[in-house]
Amino acid sequence: MPGSRARPPRRQIAASAKLTETTVAGQAYAGATADLGYQDKRATLRLEVRQDAARALNANGTLPLNLSWSNGFRADFADGLDLRIQSAGLSVAFKRV
Repeated sequence: MPGSRARPPRRQIAASAKLTETTVAGQAYAGATADLGYQDKRATLRLEVRQDAARALNANGTLPLNLSWSNGFRADFADGLDLRIQSAGLSVAFKRV
């Protein structure tokens, strides 16, 4: 259309990771999964850490975030973190060596 300005493309980022059967500081874990996303100036996180079939820790959250690549990379955080963490008996005891 004449006289209209094109909108810049919306930035979208998605990443995921999976870890199976690992030991951290002497504590065995069945695995972990994480999903990260970014869209519409908001970062999202979903995390699950499984110790075994009965015990796990879950975290879900969002964070207002403005990412920019013009004139170098910038990440500007804003107020409004929303994070929920829930655990069904996960043992997070770490042993000193």
